[in-house]
Amino acid sequence: MSATLYRMGVPGLLRAASGAPVFIATTSAVDRMGDVVAAEGVDWSAWRKNPVILAQHNHARPVARGGALERYTEGGVDGWSIEIRFPPPGIRDSDEARQLVDAGVLSAVSIGFIARDSRPPTRGERERGVTGKVHVRSEIIEVSLVSVPAQSEAVRIRSLAPRERLLAAIEAWLA
Repeated sequence: MSATLYRMGVPGLLRAASGAPVFIATTSAVDRMGDVVAAEGVDWSAWRKNPVILAQHNHARPVARGGALERYTEGGVDGWSIEIRFPPPGIRDSDEARQLVDAGVLSAVSIGFIARDSRPPTRGERERGVTGKVHVRSEIIEVSLVSVPAQSEAVRIRSLAPRERLLAAIEAWLA
């Protein structure tokens, strides 16, 4: 299993090595429910033991495995990116999910988590749109390819050929 990379900077640098699609899994930005999942408090250890990628949060529809994780900070927002590794062709649900991702029909992911420590938002957090809870510590239990993510930033990072991705990431990193 891939080790977690703690690199602050450009998300998706991992794509240069594997060619697998990479998605923003979660960020510390306010989600569509008005909640925040603090990236620094996300615990991936249980998920890493069984890094399944589901279709639409349906536990009966595993479609891929999670690969490398990358923690990053970009534009003042902390987050995690995740590599999704599809199995070889021949598995119906996985083939369908891969085709939908490749066609750009599915371009988002969503985390399933257990909130381990939550609190109400501070005044400053309320002023920036936090109307729900701030999940200070959370345990990831699954990641799903979804049509509509709760976290609007949890989308696929643009795909390029492996060499082009590496060069683009290095240029962005140096800029």
